[in-house]
Amino acid sequence: MADESRSASKEFLAALCRYYSEFLETDFHANRPPSRRIISRDNNGIVRSVSLKHYPEQQQSALRLLRTKLQENTFTNVARPSETVALGLDYSTTSDQAPTFYGAVFELWKNKEVLDKNEFYLYLYDITYERNTFPIFYVSISVERDQQGSFHFDFDPVLLINKKALQFVSEKHAAITGKSWRIKLPQRHVYLNNFDHAAALAAHLQIVVDEAADFFGLSHPNILTPNEYSQSRDGVTITNCCYLSLSDKSDEALLTDYENILALLDRGENDQAVTSFQNLSDHYLFKNPDTFDRAVDMDYEAQDLGTKLSYQSPVPLNSE
Repeated sequence: MADESRSASKEFLAALCRYYSEFLETDFHANRPPSRRIISRDNNGIVRSVSLKHYPEQQQSALRLLRTKLQENTFTNVARPSETVALGLDYSTTSDQAPTFYGAVFELWKNKEVLDKNEFYLYLYDITYERNTFPIFYVSISVERDQQGSFHFDFDPVLLINKKALQFVSEKHAAITGKSWRIKLPQRHVYLNNFDHAAALAAHLQIVVDEAADFFGLSHPNILTPNEYSQSRDGVTITNCCYLSLSDKSDEALLTDYENILALLDRGENDQAVTSFQNLSDHYLFKNPDTFDRAVDMDYEAQDLGTKLSYQSPVPLNSE
C-alpha cells in the first residue's frame, strides 16, 4: 500500500510539473504560439531581436559556433567601429544601411537596462509558420561592457532545442496535411560537456534539423557548412538565419527547474528539490494558509500616531 501511495504521489508531482510548464510556455491557450519566438520589436516599439543576416561576418561566426562546440567565439570582443577598423575587423558599414553591428548590440544593451528580467540570447536556425518565427536552437549569453565601450560575449555551456515550437508547428502542419505521426526530438538541454569533440555535437544537432526537414518535406540543411539555407513548403519555412535577441530569462529558469524535478522523479530519486516541491504543493493545495491579517492590524493599532505617520518600510517606496 505504501508503494502504491508513493507511486501515486510521484505521478501527481510529475503531472503538476508538466501542468506548470505548459502554463509558462502557452498560458494554457492551445492555439497560442509558444513564448520562445523571434520578435523584432515588442508592442512598445522596443527592439528585441537583431537578425544577423544584415551582418554576413557575424552570421558566419554564429553558424561556426555550432561546428566548433561554441569554442570559436569571435564575439569575444565587439569594439567600437573606429577601433575595429584598426584591428582589421570593420563593423562600421553594412550592405543595406542597417546600423553597425556594434550599434545594434549597443541598442539591445540599452534596452536590456529598461526591460525587467531580460537576458541576451543567440538564436541559431529558425522556423516560420503563420507569420510566427521561432528559433530552433538558442543559447544564453553573458554580455559585459568594458570601460572602453567594447562588448564581450560569454556563452552558456548549455545549448537548448526549442522543442515546444517545433512540436507546435508540426502539430498544426499535421492537422492540415493529415499526417498521423509526430516529430521526434531529443532532450531539450544539450550539455556541451557531454560531447568529447565538436563533430559529435554537430552530428547531434544535425539529427534535429534533419528530423524537422523530413517532417515538413524539405531538403536537409548541413550544420557543417556556412552556405545559406532557406527552404519552404506548405506554409513552413526553415532557414539557418541567426539572431541576437533579448528574452525573459525567469521563465526559462523555471522551465529548467521543472524539467530537473521531472528527471529526478523518473529516476526515483528523493532529492531535496523533489521533497521541497512536494511540501510546497501539499501546503498550497491541501492545507489552509496561515492568516496574519489580524496580527498585523493589532500591531498597527498599538502604535502611537507619530509612528503610524512616519515608519520604516522594509522595501523602498515611491518618493511620491
